[in-house]
Order: sequence, then structure tokens, then C-alpha cells
Amino acid sequence: MDTAEYRHVVLGLVFLKYISDAFEELRAKLLAGVGDYEGADPEDPDEYKAGNVFWVPKEAGLVGTPGGAGRGHQKKKGRPFFKIRR
Repeated sequence: MDTAEYRHVVLGLVFLKYISDAFEELRAKLLAGVGDYEGADPEDPDEYKAGNVFWVPKEAGLVGTPGGAGRGHQKKKGRPFFKIRR
């Protein structure tokens, strides 16, 4: 792969990271259920659409730890690791 072609891969990963972070931030608010989010279902894609956030299914997105912890788990400090699931 030519060096100039890496930008396509990198921009895709940056976008995926952005939507994944936005999703996790809104998901945390929905799980807390405080204020406007009281009674909201964090597994309902319409909740994310209402907040102008892409819905990221469990099978997609970024995984924060090498063990594949998935949603709701903290990333290990000092060891950033990202794996794209299909």
C-alpha cells in the first residue's frame, strides 16, 4: 500500500473512534437515567437518533481492551488498544 493511501484508512478509523466515543457518552447518560434521560432505554436506537448520535450495535465499533471487554468496561490506563470487530 502506498503511503498516500494510508489517509483513507486513518480517516475511517478516526471517524469510527468519534462515533464510538459519542455513542458511549450518550449511553452513559441513558444508563444513569437522570434528568431528560429518565426512563430512557439505552438499547433503543431511536434514543440515539434523537440525540443526533450514530447507533453502534454490539457487534460493531471499537473494543477498549485486548480481552474484548466491550460496552461498559473501562479501558486500561496507559495501554490504549483498539480492535475493530466485524
